Amino acid sequence: MRQYPCGDVVKAMTAAVMIMLRMSVQGQTAAPSPNAPGQTNNQNSQVKVTNTQTNGGQLEQVTVTGYIYNYTLTQLETEANGFSHFLVTNLTNTFTEDQPVASGPDFRGAASLFYSKHLFGNDLFSTGITFNYVGSELDFINSDNGTVPAASAGLNPPGYVHLIGNWTTWDCQISYQFGPPVEVTPETPKAGYNKEGKQVVGETAIAPAPETTCWGWRRLLDNLTLTFGIKNVFDTRPPLAVQANGAQGYDPEVANPIQRFFYGQIEKKF
Repeated sequence: MRQYPCGDVVKAMTAAVMIMLRMSVQGQTAAPSPNAPGQTNNQNSQVKVTNTQTNGGQLEQVTVTGYIYNYTLTQLETEANGFSHFLVTNLTNTFTEDQPVASGPDFRGAASLFYSKHLFGNDLFSTGITFNYVGSELDFINSDNGTVPAASAGLNPPGYVHLIGNWTTWDCQISYQFGPPVEVTPETPKAGYNKEGKQVVGETAIAPAPETTCWGWRRLLDNLTLTFGIKNVFDTRPPLAVQANGAQGYDPEVANPIQRFFYGQIEKKF
């Protein structure tokens, strides 16, 4: 996964959520059939971006939240006696090995605070933190919020369902972007005068060579960005999922078993 330089990370996160908003289905139900079961997906997503100018730089705050308040599946069931009927199950806030049949956690959110400041003319220094939250969900063996009998769902008496806990992580990032070097206008004093405009005599009256810029190394660093960051700063383990064969102890759709890791990035634009 690409790591975006500082302020760009929240912009990329915002763009991704905006795409999700355009693609989300608000109450649309497909026609139920044996091969294409109908799904109803009602969700609400919000993105809030705030920019604050300060004397020393700029603060950018981004909050992204998503909540699924209804996720149902309609399937055509055929009994042994040949009788057919539609079975509607409530898969809201449930985990399954075959995502996205179930909704997963019904609430997810992220909030970022980044500070940026221009240095030495065109350079840009940025740093910030990101808070990530994934809500709890029902483990693999559940009654689909009571829409499937406990015996059919495989629940053991008295029908308890394991709840996969929520997951909270913090990220941090710092970057430095080298901008184009500041252009210096060459200056050639008039013959007989120095750069301060005072008249001189003798050998010093000969006009010196024009001043030139001495930014060769800055030209090489032009549009170069150095980034360092830490994902999951406090090394928080993902919540335990115990009932799905392929889950390996966690929900792979929303959790990462790697936990804390450090990363660096060098980006050069030509």
